[in-house]
Amino acid sequence: AALAGGFFVFASYQLFYVSLGQFNIASSHWVPYTIIFVFKSGRDLRSLRWAALAALFLVMQTWAEMTYASFLLVFIALYIVYELFFNLQYLVSNLKFAVRNLILLALLFAIGISPLLVAMIPDMLAQGDFWVQGSGFAETFSADLAGFLVPTMRHPLFGGLVSGTGIANFDKGQHIYLGFILLGLAVLGVLAGTSRRKSATWFWLIAALGFAWLSLGPSIHVNGSDTGIPGPFLVLQSLPFFKGNRYPSRYSVMLVLSLAMLAAVGIETVLQKLSRPRPASRERQEAVRSPWIAVLAIPVLLSILFVFEHLSIPVPQSNMRVPEPYKAIAAEPGEFVILDIPVAWRN
Repeated sequence: AALAGGFFVFASYQLFYVSLGQFNIASSHWVPYTIIFVFKSGRDLRSLRWAALAALFLVMQTWAEMTYASFLLVFIALYIVYELFFNLQYLVSNLKFAVRNLILLALLFAIGISPLLVAMIPDMLAQGDFWVQGSGFAETFSADLAGFLVPTMRHPLFGGLVSGTGIANFDKGQHIYLGFILLGLAVLGVLAGTSRRKSATWFWLIAALGFAWLSLGPSIHVNGSDTGIPGPFLVLQSLPFFKGNRYPSRYSVMLVLSLAMLAAVGIETVLQKLSRPRPASRERQEAVRSPWIAVLAIPVLLSILFVFEHLSIPVPQSNMRVPEPYKAIAAEPGEFVILDIPVAWRN
């Protein structure tokens, strides 16, 4: 569990958004809490508590960054579909509780974001759908499949590798490096967990593949080349609210979280095999103690290797002090209006 949390927090894409000054996009900290209580609600449908807590953290994530709220709605929909396939009998026997919990979650979520809706809906009625026009930079801000295996430009030792590839726009925050430690452990987790039909490993495998495909955008690019293979992001681009996310690569937060859960299964499998008790004679007593050293050392070693893989230093900082011209304007007497013209040079 600790390793999975570390994989989610210290992945290089997180620090990439910080380096761009996009602190709101780095604010994904309520995502795991929402998911925890969605799972708890699914496992204990007779309790209202878990659905209420899931709604609470979904609201908090919406206020921190609305984009990730839309991702969580996609996650919840995926989870419902998964439960229908893998736990249909349990759902049918508790159908009224499942529907009740879902209604409660939706109602509390609507109440929690109502101040945002009050501000948004009148503008949308007056100005039309201002979320996005056309693809809204989706092609530029899509992940590249090859980029999953190439360190980001922020790595102090290997940051130059990505510039030697065909990956385009790798400096715009859409470059997602997953790392070999995370992917290797995730593969172990899949091999160990999918052998059990009702294992949650199946869900995280489906989630990882689904969110990986979403992060690749309208069509899959490999080392800068467009394969022409369409992605499900095209569907979300046609849906209200969801098409507000113009940057497919931001689905990386859900992709890394899903892989972290699979990796947790992988490392658990390894440690369980190492710590499995074995009959020991006097001659083997010392040999029996050695696996416990490995059980303690392996997680530490993997953590160090993961952090090294995802190093992003130095991280550029943003000057958050009030600029001097604004102080001068604030000191002027009288009432007047300041027109802020967003030049938007980047776009």
